[in-house]
Amino acid sequence: MASVKQTASNAFTATFTADASKTITKDDIKVAAADGSVELAVKSVEFSADGLSAKVTVFGTFTNATTYKVTCKDTTVDFTAKVGEVARIQIDTASAEQNVETPITFSLFDAEGIDVTPSVSLDTTCFVTVTGNYSAANLDKASKASITMNVIGDKADVTVTYNSNVAGAQDITATQTITCVDTKAVQGTKLFADLNASARGGVDGNYYNAISNCAKFYLGLSDSTVSVAENNSTNNLFFCAKDSKGDVISYDTYEVESSNDDVASVSLSKESGKYAQISVNGNTAGSAVLNVKATKNGKDTYYTIPVVVTKEAEAVRMDVSVTKPTMSNVNDSAYEGEVKATLYDKNGNYVSGTFHCEVTTVTSGTALRVTDYSSRRWYGGIASYTARSAVAKTYTIKVTGADANTGKTFTRNVNVVVKNLPTGSPLKLTYQIELDRNVVDENPLNTNDDSVTAKLYATYNGLFAGYVRKDGTVTIADGTVTPAERLTDVTVAAKFGTSVFSDTDELYGTGSGFDSIGATVGTKFEAVSTTGPITWTPEGSSTLAKTGLYTIEYRLYTAADKYTSRTQNVNVKNSVAIPTVKVTSRTVDTLEEDDIIKVLSTNVDMNNNDSDHKSITDLSSRASGIVAPTASTSGDKKTVKYAIVKDNYDVQWNFYVPINSTFKTE
Repeated sequence: MASVKQTASNAFTATFTADASKTITKDDIKVAAADGSVELAVKSVEFSADGLSAKVTVFGTFTNATTYKVTCKDTTVDFTAKVGEVARIQIDTASAEQNVETPITFSLFDAEGIDVTPSVSLDTTCFVTVTGNYSAANLDKASKASITMNVIGDKADVTVTYNSNVAGAQDITATQTITCVDTKAVQGTKLFADLNASARGGVDGNYYNAISNCAKFYLGLSDSTVSVAENNSTNNLFFCAKDSKGDVISYDTYEVESSNDDVASVSLSKESGKYAQISVNGNTAGSAVLNVKATKNGKDTYYTIPVVVTKEAEAVRMDVSVTKPTMSNVNDSAYEGEVKATLYDKNGNYVSGTFHCEVTTVTSGTALRVTDYSSRRWYGGIASYTARSAVAKTYTIKVTGADANTGKTFTRNVNVVVKNLPTGSPLKLTYQIELDRNVVDENPLNTNDDSVTAKLYATYNGLFAGYVRKDGTVTIADGTVTPAERLTDVTVAAKFGTSVFSDTDELYGTGSGFDSIGATVGTKFEAVSTTGPITWTPEGSSTLAKTGLYTIEYRLYTAADKYTSRTQNVNVKNSVAIPTVKVTSRTVDTLEEDDIIKVLSTNVDMNNNDSDHKSITDLSSRASGIVAPTASTSGDKKTVKYAIVKDNYDVQWNFYVPINSTFKTE
């Protein structure tokens, strides 16, 4: 990052010396006051086409004359924020489509040209008037002002007036002529995906596309061809379209038909809103096009989805690998390798199959032992193997795979080398940490990566010597390995800044969610609460860990005051799009919760679209683990710390959104 230039009271432009669009994400950029008093989370990063610059928007707003440090990986750039008084109004709406309610949007700028709109309570400082030829106007709130015009060519003048409500302050005004134009079909960029081929996740056993841009829980759709197998069961597709701003278009109705029903037949199971859900049946091998008609305000827009129906998938090869090609014969019950086998068709797609593994090497004495996973019949790990107390030699594992569709079989051999670990004498050991993952994502669509398990293990001359256990005393492997220097104690903790989480704490708060080092091999650090449904509370509450880089440290004691450390890093991230709530007015008729919610609920911004939320449901209740309640009343004032926002999708989630504002009556 080469430089930073402020453009708004909540945004700046960062420039780079090379294309950074593929290497930098919003998680890589940190914004904080130079004195450490506040940190502003990054809301979004929008790169230019060449990736040499990016608009960075933060949650909250900058404070005038305050110096901020912007850190991007190993680079830090300072800038001093300027948030001046409103000096100019710019009205952005110049036309209104016939018979369509059109928002009247405007921005406020200070004398330096900084957009200060995010810092201004529009509904208490601005008012909008309209004169001329129009049929209706909604002017109660400046932030939600709109106009409806019904005769093409008619003109209306919109005036926006700003007054800071400070004694002696002068009004600032701007006027814009709005012209009624012919309604256009709302054409967007199409996105769609095969639901059955997507990652499986969600809640209540439902299936959701795990990486979609169509709506918050349907991310990762593309416009590539959809493939359906001949005589396959119904394939479900999601379809949506995004406008030029990246917002999903909510159409009034969808219709869909196939260009060739003999190849693929089609029907709709969701026919309106931000996305359509389409069912496709593959009938005969060949190609077809699904024609989608999306209608909004009486205007039709047409999209196409190419579909290829293929013959029933047939495996042409089987790939086999082992996770531990070399093992020691240490007596450790937790020390296992895994056989992985996958069947592929001619296009490189996975094919369902059944598998069997067996050791074919003959030996006198204990041999390498293999256990099939009867529940894993698709692809991935299919068997585990252990070399505990096995005779040292090279073993061959024979893997047989059968295509579930055709019955065709494949056979492959893989080798595992077992080596002797010396016994009967003390061994000079080294110690390392094993993590089952080093990135944890708190997104609920995949609950398999909500925690990380750390294991401490010993090696001798590069050969695995066993996991370290502690149950009163410290043992190596299953108590069968004697180290040259005995360990008297082992402790493990996760560190985040100045916070330390021991093996009796979760990362998100105090509790008893970890396995101890000795109960089972490994210490499990939870980043998401495992009790009940996830509610998206502030980071560091009793539901979610703070995002960022954690260091897991094992301390290996040889005396009460003598230890060495081993460390590994884990990155906790949250890919969920958290909504924001704009505080448009702090003056309310009463301090009743409903009145304050009414002020806030019309200004929820979720996924860059204020219609993506369902409602603000609560101000006064509190999330378990949040020290202060979300709202407190004192005299004629009520301070609201958080509001609970419910999203607007079929699967609903609650989000705790910071408000941090004090409301008062007139």
